[in-house]
Amino acid sequence: MNNQEDYNSAYAEDDDMSFPAFELPHNRVSVALLIGLVAGLITALIHFLIPFLNVQAFQTAATQGAKMSYNTALTVTGLNCLGIFLIIVICAFTGYFVGKFAVQRRLGFFAGLLVGGIYYLSTIIEGYIPVYPGSSATPSFMLSYILPGLLITLIFGCLGGLISLLATWMTTRHHPYYTGDLN
Repeated sequence: MNNQEDYNSAYAEDDDMSFPAFELPHNRVSVALLIGLVAGLITALIHFLIPFLNVQAFQTAATQGAKMSYNTALTVTGLNCLGIFLIIVICAFTGYFVGKFAVQRRLGFFAGLLVGGIYYLSTIIEGYIPVYPGSSATPSFMLSYILPGLLITLIFGCLGGLISLLATWMTTRHHPYYTGDLN
């Protein structure tokens, strides 16, 4: 019994000294969703602007179809690759900003999920614009297209979420919330 009292009295001062826990921002969910929404709208804008800024190449590709020249195919492919690269960079910056302002890593994934989902939904909307550069025909709308469209939207969202999660993890790897260091 004496050993127990000695132990309690030896560490009594440690119980009085409690370490303050790092507090996360109170509005972190709304900040992350706002960052994801703004980044998603920027990706949709980029997706719409690339063909509009290069109307001639996309119209030529749409009218020539399988008989297009090598230079036209190379131009259209290069512009599409540029658009995809910009989307990846925007997803990474989304994760960086979520890591800086919202701190929680899972919120970086959700913001990237929103970015990828908005991007793919903008590609679906693009197909229904009749005079959009590069579209040869407006597809008819059928209810059987909804489930595959939602599934592909989820896949694009998960890809954006994983890119954003990687950037959020890299941003917050030395943050006191994750290291426990309060200095």
